[in-house]
Amino acid sequence: EKQEMEVPTIRPSLSAFSTPTSTPPTGTTPITTPTLVRSHTTLGHSSSHSHHHHTNHPTSSTLLGSGIPAGALAHRLSLPGGGAGSESTKFVQQWEENARLDDAQHERVARLASSLPHPLVDTPQNSPMTATDVTGRRHSVTLSTSGDGSALGEQDIENMQQFYTWFASMAEEGRKEEEEKYGLQMGRITSYQERSQELLSQINDALHFLEKLQSEYLVVSTKTGELHHACESLVHEKDQLVAYADNLRGKLSYFNELDRITARFNSASLSVLDEQFIPLLQRLDECIAFVKEHPNFYQADAHLLKFQQLQNRGLTITKNHIVTSLRTATTNILSVAKQGEKADSSLLYVKFRAASSKLRPLCIELEKRASTPEYHSLLQDCHACYFQQRKLLLMSSTQSVIYNLALSSLDLPSMMRSSCSYMLQLCQQEYKLYHDFFATQSLGLSRGLLEGFSSMLYETVRPLVIHSYHIDTLCTLTRILKTEIIHDQMLQRGESVAAFHPVVVRLLEDVQERLCFLVQTYIRDEIASYVPKPEDLNYPKKLEEETAARLARSPEEIQKAEKDDLFLEQERKQAYSSWYPTLAASLLCLSKLSLAHLDSKIFEALAQEVVAVCTNSLIAPSKTIVKTAGAMHGQLFLVRHLLILREQITPFDINFSIIEKSLDFSHVRDAMSRILTGSGSFFTLAPRVRSAEMDSKKQLEAQLITCIQAFIMLVLRSVMDDLLSFLTQTSALLNTVQARKTGAKEEVRFPQPERLIEILKSVTTGVETQLPPLLNTLDLYIHNTASKANRNNILTTLKDNMMQYVNKAFEVSQQLEWDQERIAQVHALDPRPHIQLAFQSRLA
Repeated sequence: EKQEMEVPTIRPSLSAFSTPTSTPPTGTTPITTPTLVRSHTTLGHSSSHSHHHHTNHPTSSTLLGSGIPAGALAHRLSLPGGGAGSESTKFVQQWEENARLDDAQHERVARLASSLPHPLVDTPQNSPMTATDVTGRRHSVTLSTSGDGSALGEQDIENMQQFYTWFASMAEEGRKEEEEKYGLQMGRITSYQERSQELLSQINDALHFLEKLQSEYLVVSTKTGELHHACESLVHEKDQLVAYADNLRGKLSYFNELDRITARFNSASLSVLDEQFIPLLQRLDECIAFVKEHPNFYQADAHLLKFQQLQNRGLTITKNHIVTSLRTATTNILSVAKQGEKADSSLLYVKFRAASSKLRPLCIELEKRASTPEYHSLLQDCHACYFQQRKLLLMSSTQSVIYNLALSSLDLPSMMRSSCSYMLQLCQQEYKLYHDFFATQSLGLSRGLLEGFSSMLYETVRPLVIHSYHIDTLCTLTRILKTEIIHDQMLQRGESVAAFHPVVVRLLEDVQERLCFLVQTYIRDEIASYVPKPEDLNYPKKLEEETAARLARSPEEIQKAEKDDLFLEQERKQAYSSWYPTLAASLLCLSKLSLAHLDSKIFEALAQEVVAVCTNSLIAPSKTIVKTAGAMHGQLFLVRHLLILREQITPFDINFSIIEKSLDFSHVRDAMSRILTGSGSFFTLAPRVRSAEMDSKKQLEAQLITCIQAFIMLVLRSVMDDLLSFLTQTSALLNTVQARKTGAKEEVRFPQPERLIEILKSVTTGVETQLPPLLNTLDLYIHNTASKANRNNILTTLKDNMMQYVNKAFEVSQQLEWDQERIAQVHALDPRPHIQLAFQSRLA
């Protein structure tokens, strides 16, 4: 039973087909050996296919991939005479139940079996056996051989001898089949070997051929590389030779040009106007530059000398042509002028403009090469000839025009305006004409030509300026030169009139210098040295007459006259008539200088001097008026004119201060003494420079404040002189008491309350009777002369001072320790309401 269970694990091998010679041992179950032999036989028939389907264990209802159905195997294993058949049948049935094949698997097994050369089992229609077939044939086993059936054929094995006989025949048959199969395989392998040997021989021949070909290729490649390298070397040498030849040809071309240029210059048809002339000069310049750069070339010096000779010849031809053309144009213009025709400006420029169209290309070429000495010299000669011809044409006509303008003009300002306009037009036309010939700017245009024309104007106008004695005229000239000429016309025309600018500036400086001299002379003669006339010091009568005339006009007349410009001018002149002459002269001078548009430094210096001298000129007449009309009128005269001066100079936004430098020689005597004694140095003899700031406006302010304070003090003395004396006396006594020891107050005799009461009464009387006339006098002097703010400031200061002194009197009354009844009497006479009432209407 154990041997039957191991049947499925048996695999076919060559050893299974060896012929057995020994008898199996006694007692062995007869079923085992036939089963094993059949299994080997079956496997041997299918050995040609089983090597593709090796399996270690059965996994389906077919065993070992042999295609034997499980039912047939069970039938084969059921041998008579053995008790193990039923067990084998059960095993096979169990196998079929546990590993049942479906229809698809049966179909695949059938297709596999049909593809084999021999059937796997000799059963009817090769159909698988069922369990019924196995049980029905338990007592007989039918074995068959595959192939042609020439051996034993189908026979029943009844004893072991038959089995061994059958087995030996089957083994022999299997051996023959194996030998035949291996023989066929050996033949095929042999044929394959022969073919392989043949192919190997061909491959070896091919390899030998390739080796030979490779060696030949290497030889050819080496020779080709050497040839390529040689070709590259030849090409490189060729390129070098070509480059060398080109370089040599290029260098020789400069030397070869000598013959061509010489032949061209020797040609009778050579002309400056020829299109080839300028390129010929250019090529000649290039040849000269090249030969100069390579002086070591063969015969370089000789060629350079010949080239320079040709260049000088060409430049001479060019110069002669330009000079001849300019002189021809000048001759044509002068010939027209000699015939009696008028040589107007159009004739002076048309001829030259016609010549410029032909000469401009030559002049431009000369300017391009002006960096070389030869061309620079030629260009300078052309400029000199051009300027000479223009001067020859314009000098006499320009001088004649300026002279005629000086004669025909009514005054110096109109003559200056006309002459400057003519010179600006002349400079602009000459600038345009010059640039019709030349492209670059030349100093000769401004210095040699235009400044010469401008100098004629300067030499004509300067004597007229020097001999002018009118400040108005000089102020007008300054305004014309600075605003109209420099700032307007010259800025608009730009660079074309730049040559005229230095002359105008120099002329403006001369006019300003002359103006400063006349202003300083005017300040000295008309302001500082002014001798007043009796009517100039007729104050306050002049003011009273002016006020009376103003009050005499009705309101309708005033409204009607305000619309009349002539009336307003008369009013202004009438107001000026009441001014002191030095003040009117000073303000008139300042107004003229401000309209002249002087330089700020010049105007500030002159304005400072005018204000300072005017301030000082008002002090002397005020002292005279103090003597004639009283101190009140003298102070108000000075206040009036100083206020007018301060208000009139306010619109001038300038600095009225200057730094005045002076030399101080005060230390020279001491320094000389030290030098004589041997203890000093000569360097100490040098004078010292001292700087002092002179601010006329601050001096004016200080003088005005002093005058106002003096006027206020006069008013206070007139209204409350007794009160001021009382306060002075009482303050001195109180200071004395404070300086002494304690208890000394009883020894000092202080004023009695009755005196203060009388003083307060007199103050009230003075405020009511004396103060209004004084305030009316103040209004008389400063009415329409000072702003309302300045007037109110003076009145407010006066009122505050009066109130301050009254307050001081009441404070003193408290310090004197009077009884309350007397103090009440003093306060009952308080003059402060009267003071407030007196100023209330005037400060409204």
